[in-house]
Amino acid sequence: MREVIAELLAAYEAAGLTCGRGLLPPSDEVTIRGLEEALSPGEGVPGVVVPGELRELWAIHGGQREGGRGPGDRGLLGRHRLHAPGEVAERHRLLWDAEPYHPEWGHQPALFQRPVPEQIPFASWDQYTLLVYAADGSVWEHSPSAGLLRRQPSLSAVLRQLLEAVRAGAEPDFGW
Repeated sequence: MREVIAELLAAYEAAGLTCGRGLLPPSDEVTIRGLEEALSPGEGVPGVVVPGELRELWAIHGGQREGGRGPGDRGLLGRHRLHAPGEVAERHRLLWDAEPYHPEWGHQPALFQRPVPEQIPFASWDQYTLLVYAADGSVWEHSPSAGLLRRQPSLSAVLRQLLEAVRAGAEPDFGW
């Protein structure tokens, strides 16, 4: 993870992109465990465990400041700004406050459906939010109007896709 992030940041800089600006210092395990506790549904239901790759990413960069990165205001994940663990519980709550119904814990996410509670909102841009599914580490893009739009098997797959796009001279965007 550390190597691909370093390569991606170097590619952004070489392309004159501001995606790597405003990155925060590493987050600690205590903060991440506090997030897991905040996302837990309550007694008798297994809690959310932050997947390894997201945990590893936050151990490198604990989030990204909002705004001020320059023209286009892009984020580490292309257009998506990386959220700090301290922001995620509130973003999770806001996501669910906007949902018309609340599925039970344990449902699998599916394309063009509403998100499931075990999906953790870790980055966003405009109305689009990247969610990682705690059960398997897959990354999904969500829009309130359309539901779950795209899926990648892992955070490292998303980072590699962005790296390939930037190296090819394209915008750091998802071609999912």
